[in-house]
Amino acid sequence: MPSLVIAPAIEAVCKLTVVVSLLGGLAMLISTAEMRPDTMTVRGEVVGGLTRQLEFNDEHKLMLAYYVIGMFWLGELSNSVSQFVISYSVILWYYHPKPKGFGPTAPLVRGFIVGLFYHLGSLALGAFMLAWLRWVRIIMMWISRQAKNDGNMVCFALASCCTCCITFAQRYMEFINKNAYIDIALSSSNFCTAGQNALGFISSAGGKVLVLNGACFVVCIAVVLGVGTCTTGMTWLLVTTNSRYTSDHSLHHVENPYFVSAIAGFIGASVALCFMVIFDHVADTLVYVFVWNRSHGHNTVAKYCPDVLMNLLEEAERASVGREFKFQAVQGR
Repeated sequence: MPSLVIAPAIEAVCKLTVVVSLLGGLAMLISTAEMRPDTMTVRGEVVGGLTRQLEFNDEHKLMLAYYVIGMFWLGELSNSVSQFVISYSVILWYYHPKPKGFGPTAPLVRGFIVGLFYHLGSLALGAFMLAWLRWVRIIMMWISRQAKNDGNMVCFALASCCTCCITFAQRYMEFINKNAYIDIALSSSNFCTAGQNALGFISSAGGKVLVLNGACFVVCIAVVLGVGTCTTGMTWLLVTTNSRYTSDHSLHHVENPYFVSAIAGFIGASVALCFMVIFDHVADTLVYVFVWNRSHGHNTVAKYCPDVLMNLLEEAERASVGREFKFQAVQGR
């Protein structure tokens, strides 16, 4: 689908709009606090107004906590909507009869409308669960850092252990949510039912998931590192050989080519990562919808599933069965 090429740009613009709006609202909320002038004594006289600081009462603190939690929630909700739109678009493409060509018309727009008008509650519930885990994780990380700075190693160890457990729960919930959104796009079920279906999918098709995730991870890392390295090298070559950037009399003189090259490489790797995240999610969706199609309508798999995808998943399944057989044989010894 050609429309998936512009998906990272659309997602970046939408998330930037959300972040700017939320930060603007946070600034306005902070401005409602009272401004208290500081005083100092100069030659026996009290002088005030030289410096000022914000003073928050209990009501302001509650409002700030409520708003910050809402910021995390809306941030996770934007990620959830993005994942649902990609999943819905891939499902539309999969169920487009062969030969697929360019696939369905305007899949991103259709996915956004369906997610916003029919499944917003399920997406918000999944985002809320992740937002709370992320918020608790940040608090535990702050406690462990403060305990380490204060020299309280017992509290530091306990907080670090809690942080690890919460991080694990967060990563696991992210994986469950991603597959749950795919199931919601497929069957229009609620979030809890979709989460149960996602767990069943992981347990039944774990071999294919692991093989494909491993392959996608290698490809993603290779592409991100490759793009970052090429961008760094090209920037370094440009700023060290072009007189526009090397001449001391040029308005565009680059004093530190190392820093500029590193920043350019970071930007290039970040852009590549945006596209590879889409690639990884598309691969996960294809595996899920293939397994779902085979279990709910086995006679239609040949009609919809591309031959390349079918061969790849069948090879992954055979490899998974072979590894399981070898593992059982080793245990039998």
